[in-house]
Amino acid sequence: SFGLSDVGRKRQHNEDAFFADDALGLYIVCDGMGGHAAGEVASARTIEVVRDYVAANRAVVEALARDPSPDNRAAAVALVETAVQQACAAVYELAQSDASKRGMGTTCVVLLLAGQKAVIAHVGDSRVYLLRSGEQHQLTEDHTLVQAQLKQGVITPEQAESSPYRNVITRAVGIQASVEVDTLLSDVLPGDVFLLCSDG
Repeated sequence: SFGLSDVGRKRQHNEDAFFADDALGLYIVCDGMGGHAAGEVASARTIEVVRDYVAANRAVVEALARDPSPDNRAAAVALVETAVQQACAAVYELAQSDASKRGMGTTCVVLLLAGQKAVIAHVGDSRVYLLRSGEQHQLTEDHTLVQAQLKQGVITPEQAESSPYRNVITRAVGIQASVEVDTLLSDVLPGDVFLLCSDG
């Protein structure tokens, strides 16, 4: 695996955070938000909580790698979803205890590899792509106002590209005590490459 983050040309500080652990098979990208560096706190805390929760329940990952039975698949999906929920509660609690961090939150995408299976969880507009046999597939769907408008047929793809609301997300980790987490279980084939990225 390889990870890279850059502040870019528009911002003064970087609120992104990422984590990659090949031994655990865990990869995370978070894009924080919230004034006065609170986004950095939210993204870093989310990674910490998800990493620790998955590591503490490594037996679930190992069981899926050994035997991708329906029960083991369901347990691994539940593990990743719960890890993100735990992070959401932790970030929210942190924000409530410090007035300067109220309203902070982060997007989050998680990829957990176990044998021939990949478990994906996501909240917000960070994404997971799969590169397979020379083709690129977006595996996550943005939780944004514009994406919701597109699905409802309110705006066209052309209008979406120039919409003033294209950066408005509808779900984030830490804004409330809990969040709806989208999950996906995918097969992993030889040569597959997964790309996790923020919206930048």
